[in-house]
Amino acid sequence: EQRRQYDKGGQVYILATLRHRKSNRCVVFGSTHLKAKKGLANEKVRTSQAKELFREAKKVAKSLIGHGESKNIPIIVMGDFNADIGGDGATCIPSVANAGFFSAYPFARVVNAFTTLKTQGTKTSKHTIDYIFHNGVGLNCTDTLNLPSEDDITEPAGLPGFCYPSDHIMIGSRFRFADD
Repeated sequence: EQRRQYDKGGQVYILATLRHRKSNRCVVFGSTHLKAKKGLANEKVRTSQAKELFREAKKVAKSLIGHGESKNIPIIVMGDFNADIGGDGATCIPSVANAGFFSAYPFARVVNAFTTLKTQGTKTSKHTIDYIFHNGVGLNCTDTLNLPSEDDITEPAGLPGFCYPSDHIMIGSRFRFADD
């Protein structure tokens, strides 16, 4: 297990190698919370953090090769990336795709998808900033938790509230080994 602070910003990540009991195969898991706040300067920090995280996850996977593991080590990284998929200056999430990772959720194809929804005064904002990424090696994503619609959020201020006690929607996915 690695618990590290990013080179830029005060945020942290955890990488852990877990062994699947039934198959005895290893999977590298990562969890993070990247730099918050809008703006190009913060997007640059998030992009740097994402690149560091995925580079380190690949190093952990590579270190397992030759220690009884095959060349195809699955990697799953999840967390609050504080970054939308696209828009002006969006570089964090594209950097994840450039590193060879895929989202478990098809956010780019889902209209009005969001993982956080807030109302402050008269302004409501919704964003997709939470992700589960995988490297597409040795695992298939078979299921994801359904995301609520705006109509499902009944609290007047959005999130958090009684039905959704966090300012983020819970996301989750199920993976199976590709040869199962």
